[in-house]
Amino acid sequence: MKHILGIDTGMYYNDPTVKGDINIVANDAHLESPYTECFIYPTSDDTYLKGDANITMNGGRANQISAYDGSIDGKVTINITGNPTITHDVIGKSIDDTSPGDESVLNINKGDVTIPQGIWYFKTVNITNNADVTLGNTEKNAFRSGIYDVKVMDSSLTTNNTASSKGSITLNNSNLVANGSFKTASNLTALNKSSITTNNQLYTVGGLFLDNSSLTTNGKVYITGITDTKNSTINFKDYTVLGYGYRNDTKHDKDALISQNDTITFGPNTSLNTIYGNAAFDGGKLNIYSWLKIFGDYEGKNNALDLYAYSGDTNYPDATIKLEILGKTKGSTDVTLVKYGNVTEEGIPVVGQNYINALKVSEDTFKLANKNAKSNGLYFKKLADANTKDKADYDMWQVAQKDGYQVLYSFESGTSGKTLPNEVTSLLPKDSAKYFEGDTVTAIQPEKTEIVVSDGVWKFKGYDADSKVASDDNVNDEGHIQFTGTWEFELNTNVPDKPDDGGDKPKPDKPEQNKPEQNQQENAGKGTVKTADEANTMEYVLLMLVSALFIGILMQRRKVRS
Repeated sequence: MKHILGIDTGMYYNDPTVKGDINIVANDAHLESPYTECFIYPTSDDTYLKGDANITMNGGRANQISAYDGSIDGKVTINITGNPTITHDVIGKSIDDTSPGDESVLNINKGDVTIPQGIWYFKTVNITNNADVTLGNTEKNAFRSGIYDVKVMDSSLTTNNTASSKGSITLNNSNLVANGSFKTASNLTALNKSSITTNNQLYTVGGLFLDNSSLTTNGKVYITGITDTKNSTINFKDYTVLGYGYRNDTKHDKDALISQNDTITFGPNTSLNTIYGNAAFDGGKLNIYSWLKIFGDYEGKNNALDLYAYSGDTNYPDATIKLEILGKTKGSTDVTLVKYGNVTEEGIPVVGQNYINALKVSEDTFKLANKNAKSNGLYFKKLADANTKDKADYDMWQVAQKDGYQVLYSFESGTSGKTLPNEVTSLLPKDSAKYFEGDTVTAIQPEKTEIVVSDGVWKFKGYDADSKVASDDNVNDEGHIQFTGTWEFELNTNVPDKPDDGGDKPKPDKPEQNKPEQNQQENAGKGTVKTADEANTMEYVLLMLVSALFIGILMQRRKVRS
């Protein structure tokens, strides 16, 4: 079999016409001829179809499927499934911008499908259900004329040569590899773990939208509208322009990039990448391994930024600054300077290096986050831009060094009416180290936490904090980090108080008896002090002697009377 035709000029002599629909189903039909093209047509030249044309090719072989020849008043739907061999192209009916979305539809469902000479004239292209589709070759474009909206669901699409759409491209849980230049007249959208790889120029007349997906561009990028992404990974490896359609604005106050929890990388390349509008980052990470210029405002919310560290004596303004912001900044962004050629390692921050600039009215947004900077007291300081001629209204963020914080200790009495003795104050810790911004300082405990004195015990109850972070928020009036420790006094009731005015104080009914060796230990080095047992024994002996003497006198008087 050579061809499958719905209606042909040979069927009728004058204006061959079908008033109803034409349905063609080719199941594993192999159309071959060594001399002529083998095709599937619902209509041919000078024929007329008043109804719809529906073509299904399930496996098999053909050179071409086309609904372009002849005249079709109704809709055209071409379904391709299985693993057919198509050696040329697939063509829908002639359409334009005003045609409805179902006027000419191509559905590719399941299987591996290669269409080497591309597709033409489809208002909607649906690639679904694990289909693996390749369009175009080195000589023929993937999208020929008249391709509008392309939707890829749970499938893969590879385009060779140019693919230019007059509508939008949407991927859902799918993969797109564009080996030639890729252009959309509307939005490019990737959802639900989709991936896009472009190996030539990417140009969207609309916006770029990614959600939980990835984009890698190995060619130049021009996004005309907004780039709105979240939970995605984006690698711009060549010259990139976002908000390209706003480039002629004077205020540049439109949103060009909105990023939520993404990882976005510019470079490595030798180009100055550009964002013609505002850029906002909520979480996530921005990597600039080349240079980036933002014409609008910058906002950072708990996000991170990696910049290549300058090498050698290179520095702005003699060299291009790494991140130039023509608007103002707000929020907070942690900046890590990384090593050129090995971004997994930290670069070396050098005092005086200038990395970012923005309008003076900006907040102090950028914080140096290098671990090797904190140990040396390095930080980002916001100060007047070094390019005083052209940037008089701008500040820049420069690597600077703080003097470091000194740590002091003090003790105070936590017992009313009691002053700390020398035995306690002599235990004040000393710390000669210097601490820099962000360091955590852990309080040094005193060598002893209990001090015994003649009338009781002083006990250490702790500091006002176990640790403090070195910053201007945690310093005293002199600019030092201070820990204040509290000691409380506990009276020893076993040691008698001194009598008032020589009189004896009343003794308890049942005085507590201490062991001699305990009192001796407590009073070691303080002179000779009698223990409670020794004092009680002496009183008992004297009492016995007085009693014996009194009894003796009474007995002697009785003898005399008798």
